Amino acid sequence: MKIAILGAGCIGCYVAGQLLKEKVSLVLIGRPYIGDSLKQHGLTVSDQDSQPLTFPPDTFEFSEAPEAMRDCSVILVCTKSHQTEQASQDIAHFRPDATVFSLQNGVHNAPKLSTALPDATVIPGTVVFNVVSLPGGHFHKATEGDIYLGEHPAAASLKALFAKTFQPVWHTDMRSVQYSKLLVNLNNPINAISDIPLKKELETRHFRKMLAACIYEGLEVYKAAGISPTSLGKVPVKWLPRLLNTPDIIFKLLAKQMLSIDPKARSSMWQDIQNGKPTEVDDLNGEIIRLGQLHYIRTPVNSQVLDQIHQLEQH
Repeated sequence: MKIAILGAGCIGCYVAGQLLKEKVSLVLIGRPYIGDSLKQHGLTVSDQDSQPLTFPPDTFEFSEAPEAMRDCSVILVCTKSHQTEQASQDIAHFRPDATVFSLQNGVHNAPKLSTALPDATVIPGTVVFNVVSLPGGHFHKATEGDIYLGEHPAAASLKALFAKTFQPVWHTDMRSVQYSKLLVNLNNPINAISDIPLKKELETRHFRKMLAACIYEGLEVYKAAGISPTSLGKVPVKWLPRLLNTPDIIFKLLAKQMLSIDPKARSSMWQDIQNGKPTEVDDLNGEIIRLGQLHYIRTPVNSQVLDQIHQLEQH
């Protein structure tokens, strides 16, 4: 069995490193600058609890071309949400019968892939942790969290392999999981706006209050839409606004796990802004705004954040 990682950025490369621990036949499909780094340095992965582990360039394949997935029966889609349409076209052309896992932010990517790929098996997923790209092909898991995948009969043969590698949590209600992760992801644009590392941002009450307001609006529209978010960590998401609004000294005492972040970590949206790339803000805050409009609930803070990110994208 050969596995393709389509969209080999931070998350894709980190997952690739976990799979390579079991010597999986693997092809990474990504941008030239990622390929150049991996071909020169190999692929290194690490987390807060382990030393870096490096895989030489000859232990995996890297390609800029989507046709490299032609021999792959399993495809992990790790692209940005706005790249899902192109990803589905590439898969439809080269491997329309694959088992496809969507490891993407947002809540609509798996349905989009399913619609575009009627002969494929599409399984939703979400990644709760943050990965930082360091020099020399090094991808570091900078926060706590798991990968969640939807329970599906087609994935039965992969469970043993995945259990030995990136150890996903298999869940029967991925809609609730993804909408919960969406609330957590509302911090991505705030981190981009703050222009400071994640840990420092969360230690700053002004930015926490902004995040709390975004999450509170999300919970209000979820209630109207009949969406019940599930817990992804020790703190239930419905308690997050109250926790985030506490004074700094109390927050630091109560939120030790939330603040267990590499000091250098920043959100992927911050990285996109710095690199002049489109962001996923329309699939994050934009989803809260759309639900609010559908149910006649105002979402002024999410709207303000979305507008600020669009302004940053233009500079």
